[in-house]
Order: sequence, then structure tokens, then C-alpha cells
Amino acid sequence: MRQYFDGPSFAGQDKAFMTAYLTEDPGGVHIMTTAGSTFSPHHRIVRGTEIVEALTTAIRAEDLADAFAWFEIMFTSHDDLQDRLEFIRCRTTLIHGITTPPGSIPIPTRSLNNEVAFLMFN
Repeated sequence: MRQYFDGPSFAGQDKAFMTAYLTEDPGGVHIMTTAGSTFSPHHRIVRGTEIVEALTTAIRAEDLADAFAWFEIMFTSHDDLQDRLEFIRCRTTLIHGITTPPGSIPIPTRSLNNEVAFLMFN
């Protein structure tokens, strides 16, 4: 999918995609979930994938800053955004021992970057 989005043929076009997941619970019951979306060029999901890849392969402050900026784009509700960013800051303090003042971006660590990458997919 990444190769498709990065390709020059994608520019200027809207594309529709369907995903389907089939899961089986311990009792053997199959549950199918489907989702459809239309992605326009430079859609934020593509950018999110790039950020997650950067977060999980290196420890750079700019990658964590990009993730925080991505959250600002994704969350249209100011309260939801602040709750998510505050959760990350609290985890940074409780788990990693790094105090981060409100409105600033934590110092990146491998484990913090992985947690933020995980949150981007949830």
C-alpha cells in the first residue's frame, strides 16, 4: 500500500480502498470486520505511517515533534487532543522518569517513541 501511495500515479486522484479482517474467538466463532475509505493525495494516514516508521527506527527529537503535530491534525476536538498529549506526558513521567512541562515535547527515548507510535495506530 505504501508503494502505491508513494507512486506518481497516485497524485491528483482519489482512490477507494476496502479492508477486511477475519478473526476467530476461542469458541471458534468467526467475526468479520470491514471498512472502506477514500484516500485523497497526501492523506494524513500516509504521513502517519512515515512518522511511525521514523519513531520506531531512530531516536530523534524531530520525529517525536512530528508525532505531536500529527496528533494536532488528527484530533478535531481540543479536549481530545489535550487528553492524548497529557496522557503521553504523564506516561513519560511515570514510566520513563522524564518530567515534561505542559506544552512541550518530551525528550525522546526508544521506549517512549514506541509508545507514541502505538498510540498513533489506536
